[in-house]
Amino acid sequence: MERGEVFLMTSTFFRLFTLTTIVIFIMGCMSAETDETPWKIIRQPEAEKHFNDVWFSDEQNGWTVARSGVIMRTCDGGEIWKLQRSGTRLDLNSVQFIDQNNGWIVGEDGIILHTEDGGNRWISQRSGTMQQLKSLSFINEDIGWVVGGDSSVGIILYTNNGGKSWHKQSPPKNNFELQRVHFVNAQKGWAVGVFGTILHTDDGGETWQLQDSNTNSSLFGVHFADEKNGWVAGVFGTVLHTDDGGVSWKQQGSLTTHHFDGVYFLDAENGWVSGWEGIVLRTNNGGETWMFQPGFTSSNLVGIFFASNEQGWVVGTNDSIYHTEDGGATWKSQSNLENRTLLDVSFINTSEGWSVGNSGTIAHTVDGGKKWQMQISNTYNDLHSVHFVSATDGWAVGDQATIIHTNDGGKTWISQTGGILNPNGTIGQSGEICYDGYNHFYGVHFVNSKEGWVVGFNGMIFHTTDGGGTWEKQNIDMQHPLLTVYFINSKEGWTAGRDGSIFHTTNGGETWNRQNSPATEPILSLYFIDKKRGWAVGFGDVLHTENGGEEWQIQRDATQNALWSVYFANSRTGWAVGVNGVIIHTADSGKTWEKQRSNTENWLYAINSPNGKDLWAVGLNGIVLRK
Repeated sequence: MERGEVFLMTSTFFRLFTLTTIVIFIMGCMSAETDETPWKIIRQPEAEKHFNDVWFSDEQNGWTVARSGVIMRTCDGGEIWKLQRSGTRLDLNSVQFIDQNNGWIVGEDGIILHTEDGGNRWISQRSGTMQQLKSLSFINEDIGWVVGGDSSVGIILYTNNGGKSWHKQSPPKNNFELQRVHFVNAQKGWAVGVFGTILHTDDGGETWQLQDSNTNSSLFGVHFADEKNGWVAGVFGTVLHTDDGGVSWKQQGSLTTHHFDGVYFLDAENGWVSGWEGIVLRTNNGGETWMFQPGFTSSNLVGIFFASNEQGWVVGTNDSIYHTEDGGATWKSQSNLENRTLLDVSFINTSEGWSVGNSGTIAHTVDGGKKWQMQISNTYNDLHSVHFVSATDGWAVGDQATIIHTNDGGKTWISQTGGILNPNGTIGQSGEICYDGYNHFYGVHFVNSKEGWVVGFNGMIFHTTDGGGTWEKQNIDMQHPLLTVYFINSKEGWTAGRDGSIFHTTNGGETWNRQNSPATEPILSLYFIDKKRGWAVGFGDVLHTENGGEEWQIQRDATQNALWSVYFANSRTGWAVGVNGVIIHTADSGKTWEKQRSNTENWLYAINSPNGKDLWAVGLNGIVLRK
């Protein structure tokens, strides 16, 4: 069985196993679902937003637009974004404001929206076309241009009365679909599009001329710092520069073949480009050299805006809104948790907790899970497990042998993978694996800020006594993946894996002994309340031991669904969560289990509590429940 048949690992949905793998399980001790539920959904998955553009009138007031008529506004630099009513479900492509009140938005089917009160009310303007409108450029409250088109021909619209009326302007006959427009004054402007198209006007658009771009690459961004100095960006890492108003265009080396969508320059020296797979480049010498900004997302970043040399924003696919306060040296997510699947959760008290999931997701809450703030994990790998021992110290592990650590509550996460040896080679300081195969960590557990264990691929166990600064491999008679690990102190712990095996140590992992487990299916979670009493759950029944695992007994659960996580508050009271939103509860140490209503069919992957009274469960598409 391949590891991909066992665990959820696709970027969008499952890389787990086919449904037929989990449909049939033996049911026992069934009891009726409780009518009253203590569980409340505190974060409901939302429709995913793909942002297309962003604009700020100053460092506090900004707007971003997305598909399906989404408009969002912030009045505090992006700390809080609120939806505005657009009155449409059409995709919105571009936004611009000339002050805090007056703004325009354009999108598909020729839609143009205008506001005079900061977006509290958006009014449709007649464009006179049903073509896709991609970009707009206003120089004051009256004069503006819009460009767009379809696969065969571009369109240019002009207004001199704030959009009360729009008139078509005539581009050259061999003009193609236009993607972006930028005017520096009422006379001089440029528009770019597919197949290397660059158009220029010096009479306010009464006439447009083709400029020679020296490329056939499609161009998606254009920005001029003044009448002479401008840049365009496009596919395959294309960045072109002119210092003579477009009479000549020269390629600038961008160090990448990624597609670029956005370009923004504050002056003739300082500028940025953004594009696919989270790429952001910066220059401080007019593009003679470009510097990579730190990787912080795998989303396509299609819109970029800087209000100053320090304050900037990029937006893109998968609900992405990122903000920098240092010119792009560091970026912080300003979007909520989005719809990323959460695979584990760790709370240190009733207010503060962390959750991890696919595509490097780390989310942090300080209000008990009502609101979550994304943290920069510096990895795109799926993260399977997280464990915090205090408000500052925590660890997360995941795909490609990822181990990351924070000592400041997640403000910064640092890789601890460097130097770990594995059966196929060495993992470098950057955490990269130089061979193919399944090289994933699934479980992490620390007993204090110094000592902990991680488990994963090929039966691997690593141990640290210095907070993850160094890791030492421990030996175990196991070649299948280990999926969970739990220690009650620095000496005694358990780990379990894909084939139902359970192992036990009494010396901190110097030796691991196989226990007599009746399970034949993967065990996904272990929990012990002391040296003797513990539970295990997975693709089969609940297992229980009263003697530290010398004997494991099957406890028939109240569901035929796979269970992903188990937690006990004391020797009698416990919960387990799993497939299709199932939550089961016992008040008699597991002799009987009853269902509790979750009000969701989203798979639940983890349950956690800091005190035995307040519980959280997390799962598919970012759902969060609390009891």
